[in-house]
Amino acid sequence: MKVMISIDPEVALTAMDVIHEMNSNGEKLELVGAGFGSLLVAMIATHGNLAKARRIFLTNRKKILEFFRWDLGLESLLKTMIASLMKKVSIVPFSRLKETVETLLGDGSLKGVEVMAFDLTRNTELHLKLGEHDINILCGSLARPPLFEPVLFEERLLCDLSYMVGIPEPGSFDLLIYGLKKPELNNKNAKALDFMEHGDRLRTFEISRRRLEKYPEVVKIT
Repeated sequence: MKVMISIDPEVALTAMDVIHEMNSNGEKLELVGAGFGSLLVAMIATHGNLAKARRIFLTNRKKILEFFRWDLGLESLLKTMIASLMKKVSIVPFSRLKETVETLLGDGSLKGVEVMAFDLTRNTELHLKLGEHDINILCGSLARPPLFEPVLFEERLLCDLSYMVGIPEPGSFDLLIYGLKKPELNNKNAKALDFMEHGDRLRTFEISRRRLEKYPEVVKIT
């Protein structure tokens, strides 16, 4: 069974529990990750089994949730605008993203890990099978702008697919494990930039909603 995993970091443990239950029922799973799901799939592969990946996640949970905090908010958006004026392209440099990912993966091989990313240069979704040392490509699949800068790969600019379109087109996937939270906005305290960010996230959420209907089977995590 080909399983697409598209989740936010906050629900990663629940997603691993779903995978564990399916494994316990004798399902043979081929995992493909998008967004934070890419890192989850990579951790399972490099640590050799789901149980060890879960322990690593639990040990680093606070750090992971803070580092991959998708809700940028007004303050972070202002920092991004200032960074753009200074000819910077992200809040967090690529070196920090790569260092964090390497710490979570350990010394295991990435060979055969399947992830999806979005190519900003061609406006297309990419399904990529990683080689043993393709850490940069994995980082590209996690690079959610403007938090992280896109990653160059063979004249393509890779970024987090879940930021652009929420979830991939169904394609050959038999099952989707879905855990992207619906955007919310506190109108009482919202500023103009908050409304801009909220509108952008609603666009992505609406694309996801339409695509969800096309998947043959979906496990939603809230």
